Amino acid sequence: MSNPNLTVSIIAIVLSVLSLIYTALNDRRNRVLDAISVLDRFTCSDMAKARDIVGQAAHSETPVANSQKADLRQAMFRFLWETQCVAFLRKEIKGNSVITIHAQVIYRHLDLMIDSFNAAKKNNVGLADFSSSLKYANTAIDKLPKIKTRFFRTVRKPPSKRFE
Repeated sequence: MSNPNLTVSIIAIVLSVLSLIYTALNDRRNRVLDAISVLDRFTCSDMAKARDIVGQAAHSETPVANSQKADLRQAMFRFLWETQCVAFLRKEIKGNSVITIHAQVIYRHLDLMIDSFNAAKKNNVGLADFSSSLKYANTAIDKLPKIKTRFFRTVRKPPSKRFE
């Protein structure tokens, strides 16, 4: 005859283990979805338009025309805002090999955005007062962790450049 207490204990242990597995898989899925969400924001059509505007201003030898200054200002503030949003991923990137590839692409986008922003700002002196947004964006970059594999090998450091 079987012991009913033993049966109940075994069922409770199995349910606990299944619950733990489900929670771990769900957490992993949520972290990947968060990374994909940020990557989507960096690659959406609005951001592509902002990158185009800032890129043209960065590579131009003359300041943008007065009629284009509002668009450039808005695009540059968009760069800073999206950089601040990356800070929300800090916990997901740190020690999480699941989003390694996504995080590397995000860091590469940040490198390109910083270079374009700084060049566009240099070519268009006095466009706007970016000081507080620059501070928040650079603070977000300062807090970004190294991207590591599941075996703790560093595959990418955070961007070393900062918005100026």
